[in-house]
Amino acid sequence: ADAIVERCLASTHAEFRVASIVSGPGIDLALAAAALPGEHRRRLRLTLIDIDETALTAAQDRLLPHLPAESIGLHRENVARLARRRRAAELLRDVDFIACPGLFDYLADAEAVAMLKFFANCLRGGGCLY
Repeated sequence: ADAIVERCLASTHAEFRVASIVSGPGIDLALAAAALPGEHRRRLRLTLIDIDETALTAAQDRLLPHLPAESIGLHRENVARLARRRRAAELLRDVDFIACPGLFDYLADAEAVAMLKFFANCLRGGGCLY
């Protein structure tokens, strides 16, 4: 959450786009949204990707007190196939911050390398892969 807040505050983009891969219940995103001052919070755009519908619903419930629904994109996807899907490239195009906590616990080394390359190519200039 601290890294998202720090990057958002430093960003000069009209929108600060964050993608959370295997987002789970979105605790880190909710903490970041709550910590941001209003003018920066209004710039926040979130894309949450997880296979678990329950986790996505929990994340949305946790985020809605801090952000309008149109600032939150929920996507049920199999993350293991994410780098091979065209839709994923659209979802993640030009993001400023990609968080993927715990993702690499589930991937073989070759898959992890492919995923890192894919994510790096999705970042906007100066973006952060966390």
